[in-house]
Amino acid sequence: MHSAQDLQFSKSEARSLRPIAAGLAGAIGGTLIIVGTVLPWFSLYAGLHPLRGIMGLNGRLLLAGGAVAAIIGTVLLFRDLRPLRLLLGGLGIGLALFAGWILLGVPATYRTLQENPMLVAQIGPGLFVALLGTLVVGGALLPQRFTRRAPR
Repeated sequence: MHSAQDLQFSKSEARSLRPIAAGLAGAIGGTLIIVGTVLPWFSLYAGLHPLRGIMGLNGRLLLAGGAVAAIIGTVLLFRDLRPLRLLLGGLGIGLALFAGWILLGVPATYRTLQENPMLVAQIGPGLFVALLGTLVVGGALLPQRFTRRAPR
């Protein structure tokens, strides 16, 4: 069984974990965004012709945002800079809203592509992976409480 001392981190340890958690959120989330923009968002001819996110402006903007998030996350792993943590979380929320806005257009685009039966259009995983990455980056803003109190 754990003692009360084992379950409670000191304040300095909790402070040192916050930038690491935010840094990991930025680095992992930014990488997911980048991977999501390279994966196909749609495919034609039953998967033979992938339409990747980086082919269009929206995908390139997400790629750039993911790269910035990964860089900020990497910096936060080595230095505790509170303004960068706030910037990272704000960037994640902004990218999540942007990816959500793009996702709203997917059904209309899919219907348009489906009108031509020769295209055999399919929705790919790329945009969903990028959206997941934006939510991970936005998680850098979540309040982190690492201290636990001993049960009474």
